[in-house]
Amino acid sequence: MPTLTDKLKALGVKLGASEINAGFPKKQETRKESFLNSTWLTYNGSVNYQDTHYSFEQFNTIFQQENNFSLGFFSELLREPRLIQYGPEQITFIDTETTGLSGGSGTLAFIIGVGRIEDQKFHLVQFFLDEPSNELNLLIALEEFLASSKVLVSFNGKSFDIPILKNRYILNGQPNPFLKLQHIDLLPVARRLWRERLQSRTLGNLEFEILQISRKQDDIPGWMIPQMYFDFLHEGDFAPMERVLYHNAMDVLSLSNLLTEIILMTKDPISSGSINPIDLFSLARIYEELGRLEVAINYYSYGLDFERNREFGLPESLVKESILRLAEIYKKMGDIDRSLSLWQRAVELKEITGFIEMAKIYEHKYKNPQEAKTLTISAIDLLETSDLSVLEQLRWHSELKHRLERLERKINAGL
Repeated sequence: MPTLTDKLKALGVKLGASEINAGFPKKQETRKESFLNSTWLTYNGSVNYQDTHYSFEQFNTIFQQENNFSLGFFSELLREPRLIQYGPEQITFIDTETTGLSGGSGTLAFIIGVGRIEDQKFHLVQFFLDEPSNELNLLIALEEFLASSKVLVSFNGKSFDIPILKNRYILNGQPNPFLKLQHIDLLPVARRLWRERLQSRTLGNLEFEILQISRKQDDIPGWMIPQMYFDFLHEGDFAPMERVLYHNAMDVLSLSNLLTEIILMTKDPISSGSINPIDLFSLARIYEELGRLEVAINYYSYGLDFERNREFGLPESLVKESILRLAEIYKKMGDIDRSLSLWQRAVELKEITGFIEMAKIYEHKYKNPQEAKTLTISAIDLLETSDLSVLEQLRWHSELKHRLERLERKINAGL
């Protein structure tokens, strides 16, 4: 199958720096040192792009292992069944560098980094807009690259990158090439997977904490990038743009690695034995929200089974939440005995919800208002020493007081 390079050569692409516009960098050796196997080319003699190939020995990925690759988790999470049918070579990873960080119709994407698997290598292309007047050709070149793709993967792309590019296609009178693509935005996925463990779920922090990648000093903070491009347009000095290209390249490569990490951690987390217990809790919650209750039960239970796995521990707050969520699932399934057992554990951990739920069972199922009263009083006593906010304490106190009065009436009436 012809690669992007083959297609663009057929459309008039020329190798080397001889065709690059005035004001573009002349330090070809520096660029080659910065980007392994990279080459500068032009599309239709006007749009410059850098073409880089990474071998799988240089680029850690499971994409070369077809049997290990599946978008099944994303298919369930995004409720998009078509995703399950696509393989690694049908995915394009995308990240943009723009003239503004808040979007808007006047914002230009001056670097568009896109990458995908081709011929057992990761192929990274970075389109660079050296003159705003060349934007149409850049957009056409990007459309060419996307032509064989089925899935787009980004980080905050649904809210930022793609709306900007969509506006640019509209303003240039071109059809939107993203309409035919399934889109996986890894930012909301990362927030759901790692919000309990990481305070920050930026791509840079995920690189460090999850992927264990550290960027070189060549990187540049994102907030500086728009001004660096304006300086380039005004002064014609491309050298600072090398750092922006490095930043963009790392973003695209990290997207691929992050997708890989999520696929690995969600495929069979218990059998692998390597998943962080907090991440397994987050997975359990995701499957609970998806209605996959059997999977959620399995993951919550594993995290709470200290006899079988003594080294597998959760913070106390998540132990409590796991117990309560598991108890609620069993309650929905009509398994009151298992729910009661879990709420008893919650009582042992001084969790108010455990007292309340046990009180409900003793009042309504076992017809024992005296025991229900004892549990309710214990909940009220616990409430007074809890670290809940004043509003939460008032809400709970009102509910518990009402319950206690009802139970006392039942006891006095001999019910």
